[in-house]
Amino acid sequence: LQERSRELVACWGNNDGDELRSRLPEVARATLAGVRVAVVHETGGKDRREERMRAAYPDTDLLVFGHSHIPWDTTASGLRLLNPGSPTDRRLQPNCTWMTCRLAEGAVHDVAVHRLPRAQAGASANRALPWVGRTRPTAIWPRVDFPAPLGPSRPNSSPAPTSSATPRSASVRP
Repeated sequence: LQERSRELVACWGNNDGDELRSRLPEVARATLAGVRVAVVHETGGKDRREERMRAAYPDTDLLVFGHSHIPWDTTASGLRLLNPGSPTDRRLQPNCTWMTCRLAEGAVHDVAVHRLPRAQAGASANRALPWVGRTRPTAIWPRVDFPAPLGPSRPNSSPAPTSSATPRSASVRP
């Protein structure tokens, strides 16, 4: 992923071994397009998450996190929290997911949760992923260097994520 990114902002996760932990921080930080970004794997339980994360990351505009594998998109007190879910392990979710967004002029735009069809999710999806057979990148996928959209958006017909978070955008790019 680092070779394919203009700038990779990544952290290690709870299942990552010494190899990744030696290369990645527990919390990665960068300012991208005027947005102060932090990437962390674990934020704790969903109860009062926004309040706890605002206190823990006071100088952050966007916090990208993982661990739960549940898509999440909320904003509280000026802090945007995004969890892309997981492209490989859907846990209790109806689909495996990943997320894109655009950072520009100090703001987060065009957040979209992308759902993989069940037939492509899990083990069959793993064959197409570049890290298969190597250390599982538990927290590399919450990356902030997203490619430009490939085409026009269309409304997403997939069900909303099952969390208390309210998605800001639910479009899928073809």
